[in-house]
Amino acid sequence: MIPSGRRPACLCGAAAVMLMTNPCRAGVWDVTPLTGLVTDWSNNPALLYVEHEAQARAAAVFEAPTTYTGDALDLTLAPRVRLSDGGGYSSVISNYQRFDAKGDFYADRDVLTASANYSRDSSLYYDYTLNGSAGVERNSIKGDLTWTRHLTERCDFDIDVDSSKVRYGRPDQGSATLTDYSYSVLSSDVTWLESERNKFTFSPSASLYKSLNGQTKSTEGSLQLGFTRQLTELWTFNALMGYSRSYNRLDIEESFLVLTSQGPVIETIPFDLKSTQNGTVFSAILSRNAPTWRFTALASRQLVPSGFAFLSHQDAYEADLIYPRNERLTFNAQARYVRSQDPSFQGQYTSRIVRFITAGTTWRWTENWSISLNAVRAAEDISSIHVSPATTEVSLQLARQFNPIRF
Repeated sequence: MIPSGRRPACLCGAAAVMLMTNPCRAGVWDVTPLTGLVTDWSNNPALLYVEHEAQARAAAVFEAPTTYTGDALDLTLAPRVRLSDGGGYSSVISNYQRFDAKGDFYADRDVLTASANYSRDSSLYYDYTLNGSAGVERNSIKGDLTWTRHLTERCDFDIDVDSSKVRYGRPDQGSATLTDYSYSVLSSDVTWLESERNKFTFSPSASLYKSLNGQTKSTEGSLQLGFTRQLTELWTFNALMGYSRSYNRLDIEESFLVLTSQGPVIETIPFDLKSTQNGTVFSAILSRNAPTWRFTALASRQLVPSGFAFLSHQDAYEADLIYPRNERLTFNAQARYVRSQDPSFQGQYTSRIVRFITAGTTWRWTENWSISLNAVRAAEDISSIHVSPATTEVSLQLARQFNPIRF
């Protein structure tokens, strides 16, 4: 078994081996550079529930998506950088550096997909709930390897290995409440196409979540059954439901004062505290995919990694809408509601609700120039300390996409 700390590197190595397969087959490289300027105003950029000031920020954005298309190999590289005039990670429009790589290798009945991701960013979803600060640095690296086998015309089998490691920065004020962690998942799917419209799925999985300081660990196993129905040519419904069980372990040390013949001595004794989390998990997705407008509605209940002591119980509801008015003008909207039960080292749970609504539009001014306007409303309810910080944000971006460079 590969040690968890080396799994992302090993997965990236496997991706490199895959990408070097069949080097004699020529392919085409395409690079489409993009650069832009974005400005942002927020009335509560750090999502604080104490006295704060509104801020206006500006940033430069650089992207260079690169694709390679060959006979049996597709490769995508996506470096992205944003440099803010404020610097650091203390505002909503903060600096970030991201790099995504993905390779798909095709054989007669097999597809092998390897991907890697590096990100240095901050987000409203990675916050310190005790002081309300949302602008904390989040460094993550992730590797994923998936193999899909077409067993018959109606039956497919795939196995997926996913591993990630996350490290958080420290808040400018208050104490840190998020813990650096690693998370690894081994999952498999067996799908059977019962008819042109119906598909069934059997999905077992196992995961390991642990803090990098070695103090906590959660081992989870789940078994789910899924059903996909093509309602019409445009509408699809997908449901997955099952049972999940996790075993939690907390390693602590207790100090005692012991009287000896030489006098009082403090002795430290290690303890292992264990607990379990059981319950149903599910996801349901209703989607419409068409050139006129696209819509997706999602409801799910999962145990997810969150930077707290153990896996968090999370119920999520989301709706996404994309409406291309014409070739130049596109509207989009998203609403998201997340209810989390986050476990602490003391075994208690903190209830947290995040509400997120955004609406925007993109106008393609010319073939290469585009303007995007977005408005966001985000709010968080933290029941343990009875606070509800919220923020309203408006951003405007001017982007220049260059003509593809092919070689």
